[in-house]
Amino acid sequence: MVADNGQMFGPADIPTLNVWIAEGRVIPTTLLQLEGSQSRMAASTVPGLTFGSGQTYASYTPQSLDNGQSELKGAWIAFAMSFFCFCVNHVSTVASGFAIFLGYLAYRKGNSTAVIVMVIAGLSLAFHLWATFLFSPAEMLERLGIAIPGAK
Repeated sequence: MVADNGQMFGPADIPTLNVWIAEGRVIPTTLLQLEGSQSRMAASTVPGLTFGSGQTYASYTPQSLDNGQSELKGAWIAFAMSFFCFCVNHVSTVASGFAIFLGYLAYRKGNSTAVIVMVIAGLSLAFHLWATFLFSPAEMLERLGIAIPGAK
C-alpha cells in the first residue's frame, strides 16, 4: 500500500487488505503496488477487495498518480546539458550527476524507463571524470580542432 506521503506499507495479501479496508486505512482510491513491480493501481480495481457500501470517504484527498514523469524529463534535460557542455568538465560532471539523481527519483516513483537515463548519464559521468583528470579544457578543445590563442 502506498500512503499519501509516499511511504510504503506491506507486503499485504487480499485478506489483510480487506482488514485494512474495514479499519479505514485503505479506501477505493488508495494506491496499491504489486510486490516486485513498479506499477501502481487504485484499490478499487483489485479483484477480491470488498468495500462496504455504507462507508464514506468525504474527508479523503485523492492521491495523485505521480509516476516520476517530471523527474524523468529533468533527468534527460540534465543529461543533454552534460552532453552539450562536454568541453567544460565541471559543468558536464555536475549535470551528469544531477541526471542520475533525477533518474533515481523517477525510478523510485515507479518509472522503470528511468534506468536508461541513469545508465547513460553514469557512462557520461565516468567519461567526464576520466577526461577531467586526463586533459585540461584547453587540451580538450585543441583535440577537437578548436584553437584558442594563448591557451595551454
